Amino acid sequence: MYETRSNMFMIAAAAALFFGQGGGAIAAEPASAPALSWPYVSETVSPIEELTVVSPTGYHSPVTIRRPPGPGPFPLVVVLHGGTVPFPVPRLRALATTQHNAVRLLAAGYAIAAPTFSSRKEDPQTTAALRDCLAVIDRVRRLPGMDSDSVFVFGGSGGGSLALELAGETKLAGVAAGEPADVLFTGVWGKDTIGELQAIMDDPLKYCDNEKTRAFTRAKIDKIACPILIVHSDVHPINKINDLFVIPMMKEAGKAPEICYVPGVKHGFYFALAEHPEATLKAFEAIEPFFRRLTHTPPTPIDPAKLEPRPTSEGMIKGDDTAQTRRAGPARAAASTGAASRGAADIDWDKVRALRKRVLAGETLAPEEQAYYEKGVAAYKKGAPARANRK
Repeated sequence: MYETRSNMFMIAAAAALFFGQGGGAIAAEPASAPALSWPYVSETVSPIEELTVVSPTGYHSPVTIRRPPGPGPFPLVVVLHGGTVPFPVPRLRALATTQHNAVRLLAAGYAIAAPTFSSRKEDPQTTAALRDCLAVIDRVRRLPGMDSDSVFVFGGSGGGSLALELAGETKLAGVAAGEPADVLFTGVWGKDTIGELQAIMDDPLKYCDNEKTRAFTRAKIDKIACPILIVHSDVHPINKINDLFVIPMMKEAGKAPEICYVPGVKHGFYFALAEHPEATLKAFEAIEPFFRRLTHTPPTPIDPAKLEPRPTSEGMIKGDDTAQTRRAGPARAAASTGAASRGAADIDWDKVRALRKRVLAGETLAPEEQAYYEKGVAAYKKGAPARANRK
């Protein structure tokens, strides 16, 4: 089992985290409460720092960093985005400035670092992304003002799977994983099964319940050397592999994770979810105390007077960069060309258009949704009729 710290560091200025419309602090409220907000931290209060880490893979990983005011030392949370493809730098900046729970951690007194990493689109089992993240963590933990003994990882979906792997590969104080896409962690989603993602999620034991996969997964679990928190709901099928296979194996290995269960909400709620902000808040109220219990350096919250309450209908990564807009643009054009174009290709352009709207709204797509979205963009670029009909 894990060696954990017994001291509980209490946040003195809890009002820094949640504000009502009148500016007063509020606790977790019902879903219908209109006053629920998140604390925007301006770049004047916490300037954006950017660096590039050259990984042993040769990949140049951009990292966006923010820290509370003052000299530190600060506990540090490395926030790993979801999906299997890299984020452009402006999207990393948006994550560090507008993603609700990342910014809540900053307001609570943690430095945050948001990197991107090598693509796993063509080969979900490549270790390149893991090695990139190891290089990033090694670099940011040594930055001035960071407590190298109080480094945490908070990852969601594909980033959640990476977070679990990192728990066995480097020194961390703790890991929080939001609905980790453990089709990656277990090795069952790879080159040979790249088109079977939905089938794997729907019936994970068909793919996992064999000696090879158990040995592969158990070897990773046995290496885990820090406490784990898994935050999950019951809507997305990615949770099946965790509920039926990964979490039971972690318990068998004596590495049982702490669990935060939030029923009835969509994938991505652990980062931000406008339609259920109370679920995102509940995730934060599990993650931050988990980190605070384990940190060597207590976080010092940012003065509430320096924070700006924003409604939970705003934020995440709206107003994204032109690079992402260009990537999403083909899907928009393809979706607008009419039924004749849709019927001419093996693509549901209405679905692609809906996914595009969610991407531009800052939502992290589930792995199979990301794959379908990219399939639509690729079909467009290869000359699908939707492109040919574009005026």
